Amino acid sequence: MVRPGAGGMVYDISRKRAILLTNRTTWEWDGQSWVELDDMGPAGSVALIFDTSRSRTISFGSKDKQVDETWAWDGQEWTQLADTGPGPRATTMAYDIARDRVVLFGGESLVTPGPTGPTIYADTWEWNGEEWTQEEDQGPAARSGHGMIYDAARKQTILFGGTAKETFGDTWAWDGQRWKLLIGFGPAARYWHAMAYDDNAKQTILFGGSYPGMAGPRPVLEDTWSWDGKSWIQRQDMGPPARFGAGIAYDSDRTTTVLFGGRGAPDTGQTQNSTLHDTWELSVS
Repeated sequence: MVRPGAGGMVYDISRKRAILLTNRTTWEWDGQSWVELDDMGPAGSVALIFDTSRSRTISFGSKDKQVDETWAWDGQEWTQLADTGPGPRATTMAYDIARDRVVLFGGESLVTPGPTGPTIYADTWEWNGEEWTQEEDQGPAARSGHGMIYDAARKQTILFGGTAKETFGDTWAWDGQRWKLLIGFGPAARYWHAMAYDDNAKQTILFGGSYPGMAGPRPVLEDTWSWDGKSWIQRQDMGPPARFGAGIAYDSDRTTTVLFGGRGAPDTGQTQNSTLHDTWELSVS
């Protein structure tokens, strides 16, 4: 059984497997079962993309915000590619297929803490397969816990939500040169939500997340939304229980979105968010 919780998750279109990296362990999902592959990978990165040009999974940073390494998984082993580029952080990435670039925005770091807590970034970086380059900084406010995917139909990277001094519910698009604010209406403000791009339906799928609450367990959400390039629409699917921090990937061969794990509502009598290790799939007609 897969270890509880979740980490970064992508779909390897070359090998027809969803790839999950959690607690330095690499797992594959073939549509029926999870198989453990390697336990000596990067430090549990939640920032993963699949590089279709080179048929490899790319990882950057780490869940504990202490690492700034770039790694690649070729289906058999992890190889470190670079240790220069964005500073150490927990962040989010997307892969721009049309331009063959990995796009990274923001995140948070405990390595260089600010006066009141972690440093929160608002920088944009791109990886061309060999090196990182910092791009313009005029765009979304600094944040972490945001969601990012690449919308292949509209050839733009979509960013939603996140948190810093406030929690955001805004939608942005990056075209390779500049950020553009798209819409203010849609899902409620949140962070650590799950986002994937359904290439068959040509829609972005968003599920769950968390938002600021009182002291104690984090509040959790269980709503599902889709973005068609113009507007957000709430779907009425009866799906996974509420959670934040889940792994998610779109299986293009089976045309279904796969979601795994995360942190849910507290178990009865508990004071911390429960750790989940369930697997769900969503097919959009």
